[in-house]
Amino acid sequence: MSEEDNTNHVKDGDGPDEQTSLVPKKEEEQMIVKTIDGSSFSLPPSKRRSFDFFKNFFVRPLTIVAAPLWIPALGCFSLLMHFQPIRDFFLSNFLPRGMQYVARTFHRQRRELLRGVSGKVLDVGSGGGAYFQYFSNASHVVALEPMTALHHTIRKAAQEANLDLDSQLTLLPLCLEEYYEEHPKEKFDWIILGNVLCEVYDQEEALEIVDELLHPEGWLYFSEHVGRPKDTLARRFQDMVNPWYRIIGGGCNCNRDTMEQFHAMKGWDVVEWQYDDIQVVFGPFVLGLAKRKQYRLFEMDIAYR
Repeated sequence: MSEEDNTNHVKDGDGPDEQTSLVPKKEEEQMIVKTIDGSSFSLPPSKRRSFDFFKNFFVRPLTIVAAPLWIPALGCFSLLMHFQPIRDFFLSNFLPRGMQYVARTFHRQRRELLRGVSGKVLDVGSGGGAYFQYFSNASHVVALEPMTALHHTIRKAAQEANLDLDSQLTLLPLCLEEYYEEHPKEKFDWIILGNVLCEVYDQEEALEIVDELLHPEGWLYFSEHVGRPKDTLARRFQDMVNPWYRIIGGGCNCNRDTMEQFHAMKGWDVVEWQYDDIQVVFGPFVLGLAKRKQYRLFEMDIAYR
């Protein structure tokens, strides 16, 4: 996705128009407003307007000087992460801190996009429960987190968000695919994908499962770090380091074309905002919402009858 995508949205298929405009909020800041299914969402633009691979990496003398040190260190750390106890210790202690930093950075955006959360919510890859603070109007939350070492942190986050652990929270050590196998008939009003599609084995299959689990009128929220455009120097670097990064990141990939998968979903409207404020191996974050197109809702209604 180009930097222009922060201010221009392309219509997807023959569904409802998704309008994008710039609405002044302050003299020094303009909010990016996008509309989906008749609802408008106003988010601030990325603070970093451009990306220059050479400026961000090669031109920095310290990085070049330190390369003989951090490259072997990266390799050694990757080997250590093959040992399950070391991997679990690292991810359970340092992963929540990283997620907290991301949560603080994008709190304003998340609050806006998740303002309408209500009903039954599926939080996929709950991590440290960072999204619970936006679920005050949810009737029930099903949180999926395969890493059981994080379950204590998730329960603590639920308590801080005033979610009743007995009546409002179901915490399961399952991934999305496993949950769907056990509960294929469940339906949710909201599904939260917070840095999940970078880890799943098959993104297309994961989104098909989301399609099955979501109510016809339900909403899908996503926040994902993505790969840079193909055939760029930054993307080649991402492709080169991804095998090592996947080990260090507990299965996370830094070079996935996630937005291509979203826009390939037939019968869905998608709006997104790109942010370079935080980068994962030079990859930006993309936050957004997805919802079924109106013509598809009509077809589903006929099928149900």
